Amino acid sequence: MWIAVCDDDQYENDLVVNLINEYAVQYDYDLHCRSFSSGESLLRCDQIFDMYILDYQLGKMDGMVLAEKLRKEKNVESYIVFLTAYMHFIQEAFKVNTHRFLHKPVNTEELYEALNSLMLPTVYSRHISLKQVTQEDIIYTNDIICIEAQRKTSLVTMKTQTVEYNHLMKDIYDILPKQLFFKVHRSYIINFEYIKNYSIRDRLIVMKDGRTIPVSRDRINDFVQNHEIYVKRFK
Repeated sequence: MWIAVCDDDQYENDLVVNLINEYAVQYDYDLHCRSFSSGESLLRCDQIFDMYILDYQLGKMDGMVLAEKLRKEKNVESYIVFLTAYMHFIQEAFKVNTHRFLHKPVNTEELYEALNSLMLPTVYSRHISLKQVTQEDIIYTNDIICIEAQRKTSLVTMKTQTVEYNHLMKDIYDILPKQLFFKVHRSYIINFEYIKNYSIRDRLIVMKDGRTIPVSRDRINDFVQNHEIYVKRFK
């Protein structure tokens, strides 16, 4: 996904871009951004972005005018986020279907929340293709509860059924969104969404469907850390 950042203050522009890049690395997202120093330069760009982060007080063209031109002249339906030190224009900004407002100077937590609102729906809606002996299935990843490795295949347990697929578990893991899934054992992958509770002492996870899954000794700390990140971001 692509984000446009438009601010005539180069320091603020660089700050927002750097924070977005850090966010992408931290959460393993395929996320990119381009910066613009004026509304005119952004409008000259033919690329349509998934999110526009606009300073409200630009130079010759303020952020509100720029947003109106993006909506009407370029037919943009993407998220628009305003950066501003003043909140008096909020009522006016709703005319362009503003997604969010961020205070200046940029607050990392507020920016990450705005980015989450863009990225998290893509995580939940991801689909993968898996092959059985006679057919290929398209699976909604968030329907997957857990995966168990067999010798040369994998058992994929979903909300309604368990199916054996002709893939090694490690190959399936490579295409799953790591924000939701974690390899807790050489033979098991779990979806954080379906965890009921877990015991660090016993190194066992109880899933919502009642099954228990072991956690390897060398993975228990990473599991706890990643689960805490999941809860913080998704719950």
